Parts: sequence; C-alpha cells; structure tokens
Amino acid sequence: MFTKNRIISVVIVLVLISLLIAGHVKNTQDNKRIYIVFRYDDYSATSNNEFTVKLLNLFRNYSESITFSVLSYTEPNNPWHDPLIREDNIVPLTLENTELLKTGLAEGSLEIALHGFSHQNHNPQEASEFSGLDFETQLSMLGEAKSHLENIINAQVTIFVPPWNEYDLNTLLAIDKLGFRIISARGRGVRSDQVDLIYLPFSCTLENLTDGIKKSRKTDKDTILLIVLMHEYEFLEFSSPDAIISFKDFSNTMKWLNRQGDVKIITLEEAVKFRNDLFYCP
Repeated sequence: MFTKNRIISVVIVLVLISLLIAGHVKNTQDNKRIYIVFRYDDYSATSNNEFTVKLLNLFRNYSESITFSVLSYTEPNNPWHDPLIREDNIVPLTLENTELLKTGLAEGSLEIALHGFSHQNHNPQEASEFSGLDFETQLSMLGEAKSHLENIINAQVTIFVPPWNEYDLNTLLAIDKLGFRIISARGRGVRSDQVDLIYLPFSCTLENLTDGIKKSRKTDKDTILLIVLMHEYEFLEFSSPDAIISFKDFSNTMKWLNRQGDVKIITLEEAVKFRNDLFYCP
C-alpha cells in the first residue's frame, strides 16, 4: 500500500516528467528554423529598372539578399519570354543593368546566377533553351553567356538557372565543365553522377509562400528550406495576365517574414548546407 509520502513523491515525479516533456517540445519548436531563398528570374535588358531599384531597396532595408537570375542577352520585343516568339535580334545587358547588378553585389543585397543565353526556345516539344541541343552547342552558348556576364560585373558566376527550368544531360555536362557549382531548376530535373553539381530546385512560388511556411512549421524537421521562384511579370504594376501580387503586398510579406523569429532569408550559395531540408510548398 502506498503511503501518503509515497503518493506525494510519485505525483512530484510525474509533474517533473510532464514539465520536462513540455520543455522538450517547446525547445524543439524554439529551435526550428525556416530558411528562405528568393530567386528572381529573367533579369535582362528589357527589365524595368525603376522596379529593380525598388526591389533591391526593399531587401537592402532589411539587410537581406535576393538571387537574381540574369540573362546576358535577350529579345527586345519579347519581354515576358513567350516561347512562341523567336527573333534573330538579341541585345545585351545595358549599362544601367550592369551598374545595378554591381552595386547590389557589392552591398550584399543580391546574389547573381546565370539564366541561360537569351531565353529563346529551341525545343518544339517543351519550352527550353537548351534541352535537345548537342553538348558542343550548349557549351558554346553557355560559355559565351557566362564570360560576358562575368566580364561586365567583374565577378565569378557559379550558379545556373535554366530558362523555363528545363535542361538535359548535355546541359549538366556543359555547366560542370564551365565551372558552375549549383543548378536551380525544378525538382523533377535530370540528375547525373557524371557531374559534381549541387541541385537546389525551387520549391515555392509567391502565391503559396505564406501557406507553405505555416505548413512547414507542422513538420518534424528542425530545419526547413524554401526556394521561392518569382518574376517581374507576377507583380500587378506590370499589367501582365500572370500578375498575382502588388509591390505593396510583397513589401508587407517581407515585413511579416522579418517579424518571424524562426525565419531567415538567405542566398542559394548559403542554402547549400540546407539542401537536404528542402520543403515543397503545396
């Protein structure tokens, strides 16, 4: 039979165990970290640089960095890169483009990735600049684009983002030979043990980012990585049929993110160590 003192001791032990369990759960929640990369695609000679300045200022104000996927060349009459449009005329990045990139790079408000050669479609089955082209052709195109971009920004570029997120084995072989370290495309992309590349596919869009964060918090993982794909044409200021958000709303999203104690915005280069924790937003 339990004595009164024995019963009291058992109760105390149970209470202590409950407190330890509760403390462990709280500690686990406190330790959860969500890392977010904003991958801004299609920056080119046709980009609206007034908007670019606003975007960079927004990240600068929060001491954060955004990844710009940059086109060395582009079609001047195809600003949204419609795969059905194909022109012989292409133009390089402008001096204004270049100065914005160099300033953002120096200040740490942006990271630069190469976004192909000119974002022109070469594939009749599925929009892609590179899929289906032979290795030598891809190597030549990518080598010229990489060299041009590095020369004008006076910095090395080791991240590749293929237009339309499409590529093939020859693309991987070419970028590996050209010294790229990271490829960011889509999750179902080709992978190969013939190359030494780090795969960091996008996992969210602006449309499902907030819900993705909330759902990622319910997972058992202590570390979550979200790579967010975004474009200029998704902003309502440009009257595109694909627009989904205003700059003001995006600014409010950034404000909300910076108030979340478990959220940190990083670059693709910084995301390398978290790649096994990539979370695909529903």
